[in-house]
Amino acid sequence: MVSARQRERLKRRRARDNKPRAAPAEDDTHNDEEEDDRGDRFQAYADYYKRQKLFPRSGDHVAFLRSLRAPLPATFRRNGLRPAAFDAAMATFDAVAARCRGDVVKTLAGGAWWRLDLGRSALKHADDPALRALNGWLQAAARGGGVVRQELVSGAPSELLGVRPGDAVLDVCAAPGSKTSQYCEAARLVVANDADPRRAYILASKLRSLGCSSKCVVTCHRGQAFPATALKFDRVACDVPCSGDGTVRKIPSLLKVWARPGRRLHALQLQIVLRGLRLLKVGGTMVFSTCSFDPLENEAVVAAALRACQGAFVVRDCASLVASSPLLACLAPRPGLKTWAVLDDGGAALAYDPAAKRERRASMWPPAEADIAAQLPRCLRFYPHDSRDGGGFFAAVFDKVAELPAGDPRTRPRTPRAGAPVAGYRELDARRDAAALRAAPPELRGRLLTRSPAGAAARRVTVAPCAAAELAGLRLVAAGEIRWSRRDDGSYGDVTT
Repeated sequence: MVSARQRERLKRRRARDNKPRAAPAEDDTHNDEEEDDRGDRFQAYADYYKRQKLFPRSGDHVAFLRSLRAPLPATFRRNGLRPAAFDAAMATFDAVAARCRGDVVKTLAGGAWWRLDLGRSALKHADDPALRALNGWLQAAARGGGVVRQELVSGAPSELLGVRPGDAVLDVCAAPGSKTSQYCEAARLVVANDADPRRAYILASKLRSLGCSSKCVVTCHRGQAFPATALKFDRVACDVPCSGDGTVRKIPSLLKVWARPGRRLHALQLQIVLRGLRLLKVGGTMVFSTCSFDPLENEAVVAAALRACQGAFVVRDCASLVASSPLLACLAPRPGLKTWAVLDDGGAALAYDPAAKRERRASMWPPAEADIAAQLPRCLRFYPHDSRDGGGFFAAVFDKVAELPAGDPRTRPRTPRAGAPVAGYRELDARRDAAALRAAPPELRGRLLTRSPAGAAARRVTVAPCAAAELAGLRLVAAGEIRWSRRDDGSYGDVTT
């Protein structure tokens, strides 16, 4: 996930240059000054990761850099929440794909994913009528909810999390929602959170279009301060804000503002991870992930969390899971790093300085503890030249084996703020909403919510995927599936969501 800081820097850069939003690489046009700027940035990027020794062989580093300059192929997957829409879309897919010259369409991951051997921009602006037809089919299928346009490597967290029927899942940083919809396919309840109100409303709209409403609630809280509720989660996904430098194939303009940002995001990422672990049940599983290559955003965060939690969780060895999962196997992840360098903005090595609290935290350096260092190779690094022509990613699977210590202020429990039981909604009132309650089956009584104010009868009735009492203390953007609306005569009828 690209951080808010990165987005703001991109926005300021565009405003300063008075230029429109950068287009994808394959049809991008720049003047010589822009090309030199991008070249200088790319060289700094290449030098930084050479210093990090991501690969044991120099040939791998060359292949890695070459892959980053190529456009990212378009990929999509089946949406298991809308099987009828998927079947309707696929009824015409083979005929549309067959018109394309060459082997443009490839099936991946056991037939659940598809890749097109050209990027989004090349597909959108193609002169070939067959490719234009393919692009039209893909847009229509995505609008209908039958397929989800999603980068192949971003499907890894769902495979690693292993959501089971009946699980309650917290997605701490859920926007834009593609991964969240994967969790909804199996879970009993998914709480999808985002810290930004605008993104949270866009997230709610997307999840509704993908058929997630009956299983999902959308909240708006800072991830590092997500409130404690009556819920304890079986699974937690922490796809934290990051520099996003693993996405330069998809967003080449990120290189214009890239400046070794890992030191600036490390502390926030650690806070979100520790909060997610606090909310996870003992015996539950959490996946920590970023779309960055930087070890300061990845292994350094894992090591710091291990140190803070004092044995409350372990990093899982995923070798058997990778071998058995068609998606993970085709992505071919490499083990995490045990050593790395902490560099300043000019590329010089930094030493720990307790006075520079923000950007020289002790937790940024490789761990001295042997037991912590031994767990870091269990993390998974996804590189574009190893996978099926995808993007960059990092993931680690945490198994919680005990409650977190209460003494560390970063892991201390937080109590919900006093106020409305469910901010943004209220439960139906037995007197004022009697007609609405009569329209609902008795077994749903504890799950009925409305946005209407307390002094007015409910205009629309929402069925939450869990008891309303379990959502106490949360600021809800969307609370479930709207099932009934009030007619002119005061009675309630079914609605289509």
